[in-house]
Amino acid sequence: MTIKRTMENDSSLLTVSGELTSLTVEKLGSEMKAALEDVNVNKLIFDLKNLEYMSSAGLRVILETKKMIDDRKGSLVIRNVTDEIMYIFEITGFSDILNFE
Repeated sequence: MTIKRTMENDSSLLTVSGELTSLTVEKLGSEMKAALEDVNVNKLIFDLKNLEYMSSAGLRVILETKKMIDDRKGSLVIRNVTDEIMYIFEITGFSDILNFE
């Protein structure tokens, strides 16, 4: 899995590629925490266009991030979700609590 972190206005953009599994989830968690350490960031965006697979560990870290950013009165947006990954969000109920672009 690769993660590219960039700034987009007052948002931190994390572009995630590859497979998000229990073996790679710690890397994503570290990148998300680093992105949220910037006091100017009000919005965190995940671009999942090139994410091929996501396990329950990936869902857990996304949920933890949503809780952290909600506590800051910020927003989390999921962008460019493939049909396969959206199916995972839908069957787990995450599609009801996350914002998608």
